[in-house]
Amino acid sequence: MNANLKFRLLKPSACGQLLPFTKDLLAEDKEYQKALNYVSKTKKVSSYRNFIDFLFCELFKRWRQACKRYYNEGGDLLIDHPDMTDEMATEYDIYMRHIVLPLALTIYKKHMKTSWEDFVILVSTFKIAVDDGPYYIKEYDNKGEEVIWTSEPINVER
Repeated sequence: MNANLKFRLLKPSACGQLLPFTKDLLAEDKEYQKALNYVSKTKKVSSYRNFIDFLFCELFKRWRQACKRYYNEGGDLLIDHPDMTDEMATEYDIYMRHIVLPLALTIYKKHMKTSWEDFVILVSTFKIAVDDGPYYIKEYDNKGEEVIWTSEPINVER
């Protein structure tokens, strides 16, 4: 295992409160940690305080600068960022728990060769959708235009 990618929460996380269920799942299930280490083995995470921040900011790059501002003591936790809504926070946590972690685990268990960049592309073909209440996962074609699969409704805890 790449020692650089050990899951830890030694310093305050910019994203920990944003992704409470994802954080708990990673802390409880070592297989998910191994899977994320596997798919991100070529990435350097030392510019992040912990693995949750790395994962979130590398998958959702629009939040990278806000995370860095928080590290420099001048910014908000991402959960408190003015652009972050409660609905967005819920969707990010669902996305991580129901898309990112299971895909990483599948790749790890099947010993599939994939780069971090390919993993990010794969993950990006899935979106969270809300249809009159419940959340769903929808997989889109590689152009992002046509839905090719829709999950069962997802129970949301928040």
